[in-house]
Amino acid sequence: MLVIGALALVLLLGPWAFRTWQEGHLTQGKAKVFDQASTKSSLDLAMCLMKHEPGKLTLGISSENHFTDPARGLVVEIAAKGARRDVTAWLPQGAILQPGEAAQLAACSAG
Repeated sequence: MLVIGALALVLLLGPWAFRTWQEGHLTQGKAKVFDQASTKSSLDLAMCLMKHEPGKLTLGISSENHFTDPARGLVVEIAAKGARRDVTAWLPQGAILQPGEAAQLAACSAG
């Protein structure tokens, strides 16, 4: 019975542990290049961040509230903090946001 309980616990916690590891791994060795609070909903922020326009962000969904541009090494996270959401972006050390990327992040986060 103990073995079944331990197996059930591992099966329940496995996805959470993997997601936690993956999300931490996304930003490992990267520098924070953007951090702004917003009162917009997570859905509104995600819809705005996912708009693909020339010279702007080209993000895909990595996991819930995590978006990436693998070609640039860009990671964007939306973190709920009560009534507000923090929008944070990371790039590899030495890389900078392009003007269109920075403008889109600021516009999406405004409000």
